[in-house]
Amino acid sequence: MRQAIQYDLKKILNKYNIIVLVFLFYGSLCYAQLSSDSVATKSRPDSIQATKSTSDTSAQKIKHHSANKALLLSAVLPGLGQAYNKKYWKIPIVYAGIASLGYLIYYENSRYQGYRNAYIYQVDGNPYTLGVYNGSSNPTSLETGKNFYRRNLDLACVGMFVWYALNLVDATVDGHLYSFDVSDKLTMKLQPDFNFMALTNGGKAMSVGIKFQVKL
Repeated sequence: MRQAIQYDLKKILNKYNIIVLVFLFYGSLCYAQLSSDSVATKSRPDSIQATKSTSDTSAQKIKHHSANKALLLSAVLPGLGQAYNKKYWKIPIVYAGIASLGYLIYYENSRYQGYRNAYIYQVDGNPYTLGVYNGSSNPTSLETGKNFYRRNLDLACVGMFVWYALNLVDATVDGHLYSFDVSDKLTMKLQPDFNFMALTNGGKAMSVGIKFQVKL
């Protein structure tokens, strides 16, 4: 009986010894893996870490620069989107176009109002009113001048709307191209290209073209 109990105890101890050995084996593997990761992290060159941090910072800057924000700023105040895109030299151009078209609208409208009022006074049938503008009192001439300057006024208003739209388009495009690579490594090359083709009669034909090459 004592021998059987001792034999059972030996079996139990052997069984737990195997379990302990298995845990020790896996524990050593985990420790070795953690140690290798720690060594790899410590042995990583500072230049790689600096490059990663620099690229992350650049990516954040590019992400923060929004083309939609440039569009909104230019919609609120023309030229403000160009300032957001750091295209300051475009702001005088934007306002020069607005000033020119604004003056043109004012001039055409004043002429149109003058011919229009003179025409109304001339054809209202009231003998006590006389419509004269720019030295003319003829109803036909006044109506012609009225229609002419009304058409010019409409075109000037359309021009102002188009210029405002171009301001929005320019700000949006510059916003999208804000991070576009314009370094010295970006080159474009054009050169002639000659190809020779064999003909069925044994001769040769030459084709001339242009080769377009972009190097990034």
